[in-house]
Order: sequence, then C-alpha cells, then structure tokens
Amino acid sequence: FTRDGSVSWIHGIRFLTPPKDANAKIQSLAKICNANIETHSNMGFHPAMYGPPRNKCSYRSKWDECWKSECYVTLLKEWGCAATDSCEIKFEKNFHQVRN
Repeated sequence: FTRDGSVSWIHGIRFLTPPKDANAKIQSLAKICNANIETHSNMGFHPAMYGPPRNKCSYRSKWDECWKSECYVTLLKEWGCAATDSCEIKFEKNFHQVRN
C-alpha cells in the first residue's frame, strides 16, 4: 500500500500524544468513528486511506458498522505512532503543510 502527495489532516494524529486516561482516549475516538456518513463525507478521513481493511469491509459501502469498527482499529494504531517510530505506513519525509 502506498501513498503520495498531500495526505489528510487526520494523519496529524500520528504526532499527537494520546491521552493517558483510557476513557478520554475512547471518547476522542468515538467522536470521529461514531459520526454519521454526512459528517465523514465532509471530514476528509476514512479508514481506507490507511490501507486494505483488516475487517474485510466492503468498498461498496461508504460507511457502515464494519467501517466504524475499522476506524477504531486504524486510529488506535496511528495515534502517537510517529513519536515511537511504530507507524505501519512510513513516509520517507514528513512535511507539515499549513493552509489559510
């Protein structure tokens, strides 16, 4: 699985320190993963951006319970991974782009 060009704002989660409190972490993930399809259509984030779904979700469905589950799996793996060099998808260089 490869990516090129600019990637979504959500990839910034790789550089954020996750909350130490498990409940706070789950609440943060729930705000993203439990959102409805209209919200996800405007969010610029979908778990499919990170590679093939581990849960065998159908690409024919934009958002359903399978993708919701995949969202949790993906974000749990990605949150803070840059700090520990444990990101599954590694980029040769990180360039932080700011737009106004």
